[in-house]
Amino acid sequence: LGLLFIVTPETLIDWVGVKNAYLLMFVTALLGGLTTFNTVPYLSMLLLLASGGLNPYLLGFASATGVMTGDTLSYLVGYHGAKAIPAVFLPLFERINQLAEKYPQRFPLICFLYGALCPLSNDFITIPSGMARVSYMRVMIPLALGNLVFNIGTALFVTSIYDVLARWF
Repeated sequence: LGLLFIVTPETLIDWVGVKNAYLLMFVTALLGGLTTFNTVPYLSMLLLLASGGLNPYLLGFASATGVMTGDTLSYLVGYHGAKAIPAVFLPLFERINQLAEKYPQRFPLICFLYGALCPLSNDFITIPSGMARVSYMRVMIPLALGNLVFNIGTALFVTSIYDVLARWF
């Protein structure tokens, strides 16, 4: 016996409340940033809440802030606990480590572009940066700004698409 739940974005926002929806976005993104290689689908929550009509700028800010707060732990894992990282990831992390050492002036730009353009986990940047002892500010500020661009852009895109699709159907 299966139970099918269909929850529209508007229903979720009505149930949670607008103010709580931004907090929900922050907490979901924080959990996404805390979990290595992102098993928490914070982007799904961003898409759902944006399509429900919430302010895409506030959603983007809440999600970027949450993700970066959680990603601070990943940076600290690389900085203090590199021995705890699974061996399968070490070659990839070593390449990023070499990139940070070879191009120290360009590395903040690389972090910004990664955050702004790449939907993958930030752990691919934060852990190796911690391992390479790259300054926290040189990594996290550009990565946070990139994540802000990515999350606001995603929320704006979804809002636009949702409006267009709502007119068609």
